Amino acid sequence: DEFKNALNSLRINLSSRDLDLLISMADFNRDGTISYLEFCHKFWSAYTNLDMDTTEDEGGDKDPYKIIKYVHRKLQADRDSFQVAFACLDAQNVGLVNFHDLQVGLSQEFDLPISRSEALQLFNFIDKNKNGYIELYEFKEFWETDMSTLTEKKPKVTRMDTM
Repeated sequence: DEFKNALNSLRINLSSRDLDLLISMADFNRDGTISYLEFCHKFWSAYTNLDMDTTEDEGGDKDPYKIIKYVHRKLQADRDSFQVAFACLDAQNVGLVNFHDLQVGLSQEFDLPISRSEALQLFNFIDKNKNGYIELYEFKEFWETDMSTLTEKKPKVTRMDTM
């Protein structure tokens, strides 16, 4: 109701069916509500032309590392250390984070509902030794990365046998 009222105040009148469809498109974790981050990811980014996958940098080029930088900023803002952030993602508490743990942990622990392809891009960026797991030292390297230096081609998205 709050979302519908907000749309109505902007003179955007949608049918109940259209509103339900709109909400389902933004409700990434399927909990029936749109969190602040879900709203930002789906609506605000579209409104401000700051979509995470297609944002252009100041030079007019698309930034292929947008999602990696976004997650990096969010993790550092939400947790004091890489050890604490890693522990939140390490669901089995074994010192390793697999792809599923990363995607679920980002959504549940950090309220970062990202798509499968975005999570795969992030996972492949962090998993430097390509063993199918993010190890603590790899996560530490990610945590300490100066994101302003990322300017190369978009990280390759590959299928992993461990997923």
